[in-house]
Amino acid sequence: MSGRQKQRIAIARVIIRSPNLLLLDKATSALDSQSERTVQEALEAAAVGRTTIVIAHRLCTIRHADAIAVLQSGRIIESGSHEDLISDPEGHYSSLVRLQQSQRPPETAAAISSVQLCRSSHSMSHRFSVTNSAQSFREGKGGDTEKELKKEKLPVPSFRRLLMINAPEWWQALLGGAGAIVFGAVQPVYCYALGGLITVYFIKDHNEMKDKTRTDALIFVGLSVVSLVVNILQHYNLGVMGENLTRRVRERMLSKILTFEVGWFDEEENSTGAICSRIANNATVV
Repeated sequence: MSGRQKQRIAIARVIIRSPNLLLLDKATSALDSQSERTVQEALEAAAVGRTTIVIAHRLCTIRHADAIAVLQSGRIIESGSHEDLISDPEGHYSSLVRLQQSQRPPETAAAISSVQLCRSSHSMSHRFSVTNSAQSFREGKGGDTEKELKKEKLPVPSFRRLLMINAPEWWQALLGGAGAIVFGAVQPVYCYALGGLITVYFIKDHNEMKDKTRTDALIFVGLSVVSLVVNILQHYNLGVMGENLTRRVRERMLSKILTFEVGWFDEEENSTGAICSRIANNATVV
C-alpha cells in the first residue's frame, strides 16, 4: 500500500474506535487534494462530542477549532479562535493565512472557500520556528510567479562539477581515454597499410611479392587485434564511469527531493510516477 492508503486506513480505524480523546498530528499531510477534503470533512464530523487536539501546518484544517495556539520556538505566542486571531492583521496567524492565500492565483483567490484553499495550497507546510517563519515571510514577499520562474534562464551546468563527481574513477578515465586515443590512431595506420598493399601489384619479383603480401596481412591482423583490445578497454572503462555518474546523480536528486515540503508532493506534476521518470531520465541525459 502507498503512504496515502496507509494514512486513510489509520484515520478510519481511529474513527471506528470512537475514542474520547482524538489526537491528530498532520493527519492529511500525505493525501492528495481531493482525498484531503473528504477526510477532513469526516474528521470534523468525528470530532463532535469529544476532545480533539490537532497539530497542523495547513491552517484551513483548524479554522473551526474552538481554540488555536500558535507555537514558535516551542512557546505559545498567540492563542484564540480563528476569528480572534485573523482579526489581528499584524499577528503571526493572520500573516501565515495571507501567505497561504497569496500562493493561489489572484484571479481565483477571491472565489474559493477556506476548504478549497486547503486543496489548492500545496506548499504551506511551514514550521512555526523563528528561522522558518522568517524564511516564509521572505518567500511570500519576494517570490516570483510561476510563469516568471518558468521563463528564468537556468545556469549552464558545470563540466568541472561533473568531473569531480566522477573523481573516484580517475584511473578508469585514464584507461578509457588511452583506449580512445589508440583506437583513433588505428584508422590512419590502416589507411597507410592499405596504401602500401597497392604497391605489391607493381613488384615484378614473385618471392618479394609474397613476402610483402605476408607482411601486410600480418599488419592487418595486428590492427584487428589492437582494435578489439582498445575497443573493449575504451567502452568498458567509460561505461563504468557513466554508470557510476548516473547512479550518483540519481542519489543526489532523490536526497534533494526528500527535503521538499509535503505539499510539494501533492502537485500533479510531482506525482510518484513523474518523480521516478525524472530520476530515471534526467540522470541518463547527464
